[in-house]
Amino acid sequence: MDQNSIEYKIFVMHAFKEGKIIQFTQLDDPEGDWFDHTNPGWNWDSFDYRVKIEEKTEYQKEVEQAFKEGKQIQAKYFAYNDNNWNGVDAPKWNWKYWDYRVKPDEKTEYQKEVEQAFYKGLTIQFKRKTQTGNRWTVCFDPSWDWDTWSYRVIPGRIHLHLYQWAYKFDGLWRIHNVFAGGNIEDIKEELKRVLFSNSLKGVEDYKRLDYTKIIVDEE
Repeated sequence: MDQNSIEYKIFVMHAFKEGKIIQFTQLDDPEGDWFDHTNPGWNWDSFDYRVKIEEKTEYQKEVEQAFKEGKQIQAKYFAYNDNNWNGVDAPKWNWKYWDYRVKPDEKTEYQKEVEQAFYKGLTIQFKRKTQTGNRWTVCFDPSWDWDTWSYRVIPGRIHLHLYQWAYKFDGLWRIHNVFAGGNIEDIKEELKRVLFSNSLKGVEDYKRLDYTKIIVDEE
């Protein structure tokens, strides 16, 4: 879009109205620094304006680069937790609301191995590819959407119990499902997290009601 056009100026001002961060720079210094624009006034004769460019993850950069190299891109709306991908000829790269991927080929050997491991009863973890950090979550019912999620087998021997515990707090019994062990020390750590506290003051008693499933990883 031509930055001198009326359409571009309307686009930037509308983005500002929607709450997006707008930046400005001196018009006669195209290599100058960009600063956040907080004043609702506009001086297009002296300044250039743009919607702030957000830092992208490595995965996002790879997908956008693949599009530039001529590969076919698919997209799906972020809020829909399904596997309904559609081809897009001109992606807008609106990563806040959409997931994008390169149209997948045949699954790799690694992907096949992880899926087979799950059906053998091994424990699988997953995380969204656009997520920063290294926080993996146990996946009990994987959709095998390899373009949105990364999956892996938890290494080593792990005993993971899905227990239902009851705990007495302020005189009342409450039920809580625990996905991380079956002994009293594990339930204490879990309750600390649930109660947003580093102490267990107020928790008077515990009892295990039942377990639903036991998953044991092979070595």
